[in-house]
Amino acid sequence: MKQPDFDVATAHRYFAPYCFNSCRDLIEKADRTADDELMMVALSHASLFLAKIGPM
Repeated sequence: MKQPDFDVATAHRYFAPYCFNSCRDLIEKADRTADDELMMVALSHASLFLAKIGPM
């Protein structure tokens, strides 16, 4: 597997809170759609993976 041109650990530290904050923004959205709720699930899974599991 080819090594990426960026530091994977740094990317995880950036994107974990980004996904969490994006999910929180949708939680606070008053008129959420069904698509917003699906996105919330995806963002929460991504945030958990990036924060807890980290780079492999």
